[in-house]
Amino acid sequence: MAWYGDGTVSVTNGNTTVNGVGTAWVANVTPGQAIYMPDNRLYEIASVVSNTQITLTRAYQGSTQTGAVYDILPIEGFLQDASDALYGAISEMRSHNEGTLAGRFPAGTNNAPSVRGASDTNTGVNLPGNDMLDLVTGGARRGRLSSAGLQLDVLLNGLAVTQSNDDTTAGRVTKVGDFGPGAVNNVPFVSDLDAQDIPVEFFQFTNAAAGTLPVPGSAGYGLQLRRFGGASEQAAQLVFKDNASRMFFRAAFGGSYKRWFEMYHQGSVLGTVSQSDGVPTGALIERGSNANGSYRKYADGSMECWGIVDLAYVNSGQVGVLQNFPAPFPASFAADRKPNLEGTVCVSESSYTPTHFDIGPVTTANLATGSAQIVVRTVAGASAGFASGDLVRVYWKAKGFWF
Repeated sequence: MAWYGDGTVSVTNGNTTVNGVGTAWVANVTPGQAIYMPDNRLYEIASVVSNTQITLTRAYQGSTQTGAVYDILPIEGFLQDASDALYGAISEMRSHNEGTLAGRFPAGTNNAPSVRGASDTNTGVNLPGNDMLDLVTGGARRGRLSSAGLQLDVLLNGLAVTQSNDDTTAGRVTKVGDFGPGAVNNVPFVSDLDAQDIPVEFFQFTNAAAGTLPVPGSAGYGLQLRRFGGASEQAAQLVFKDNASRMFFRAAFGGSYKRWFEMYHQGSVLGTVSQSDGVPTGALIERGSNANGSYRKYADGSMECWGIVDLAYVNSGQVGVLQNFPAPFPASFAADRKPNLEGTVCVSESSYTPTHFDIGPVTTANLATGSAQIVVRTVAGASAGFASGDLVRVYWKAKGFWF
């Protein structure tokens, strides 16, 4: 608003009345405005009396003047405009702070996001539309939040993820390979298989690990499962022996692990049977043979031997031979559990003097854990006895226990 200074004024020292010539103050001046007087001072206008007379709020302090120039400053209007502008700015800021910001930012692009820095124009927050919000750096989208969820297009790192392959800090995201899944050569090591603080994980251990190893002195790898920890621990371990197709498992109750059990498969059913204090530690079935015959040992301790033997002439009443069981030690029968031996004469493969009806059953004598005397005798009243050169073939089988 321009200053007003048309015409001239006449003022008297010590007086509040200002008279004008060629002035039009009614339309151009309002109370509260300032008038710049001939004494180079500003005075506030108290009232507009007419187009040629105004009244000041305080007496004129300069010398009496006639036909002097003046200027009226529209200070009151300027302050009002400033006040209005400030209020509008405050209202605008309040709408930003308290409103929904609807329509405040245009849809942008990755190279020029909707909200971006003054000197880094390809980094910021982009509003592509369709209820989506993108995080952008360097002109590339790094993440998107939408009604479908949060999509990250960069790797997650820092304290938001696990800091080691056995980090159990709650709330952290597990990286690939931590606790074993997805790991190539970074599976966590367990130093004590009996420890009660092993987390649920894939793990590996050396042959020097503490605790009870499934195979003493052998390394391996496995899986730890658990339900509770501490004194009431309920857990389970599944372990594979290193460099072998052998798998073991065990469970823990009440804070201590039970003994290991081995899982059998088609590759471990047949092999060398063994035991420790009556607990099987080897294959389920063992088979073998030698010059004396064949044998089959079972993990439950039972064993059977069988073979073919030709009985030679002893005297007219019998033929026989001392038969060693085919499985040498340790496959011989248990010392305190003699086997049961039975046999059958194969007539078609034998050659002897008595008739078939003159021959009695196969019997044994001097039965021991590693051998037995196999004998065939003629029955009482036989029509003929055995003669030198006779041969009786017997198919025999012995059953017992190897432990």
